[in-house]
This record gives sequence, structure tokens and C-alpha cells, in this order.
Amino acid sequence: MINKPALHDLMENCDSKYQLVVVAAKRARDIIDHDPDLALTSRINAVSLALRDVAEGKIHYEHVSSGSEDTEAE
Repeated sequence: MINKPALHDLMENCDSKYQLVVVAAKRARDIIDHDPDLALTSRINAVSLALRDVAEGKIHYEHVSSGSEDTEAE
């Protein structure tokens, strides 16, 4: 259960819970990949650090369209 940061604080920076999960997961993977010592020695796990970054507005994202959705297979 997430108690800090609160869900309503997290949702102020994301459009949906699905988007929150994707953004937090990508940030957590970035923390693990680029600072493994922090991920291993910190008392706070990478997902919690990522959620804190989202709540503080440190993470920015943009919607990217995947192009034409009605392409036909040849």
C-alpha cells in the first residue's frame, strides 16, 4: 500500500493510474540502471524513489503518437 506520497498527490502529475505506473516503472528502471549503488544501499527502494520524484514534479513525460493506426498488413 502506498501511503507516502499519497495517491491524490501522484495523480496531480499524471493523467491516469496506468500512466502513473508506466512513468514510475521507467524512472525506477533508470535509477537501477544508472545508480546501482543507490538502489542497493538505500533503505528506500527504487520504485519508492521514483514515486517520490513523480509527486515532486521532477518527472516530465509527453504523449507520443504511434503513427498511423490503420495500416494494412501486406
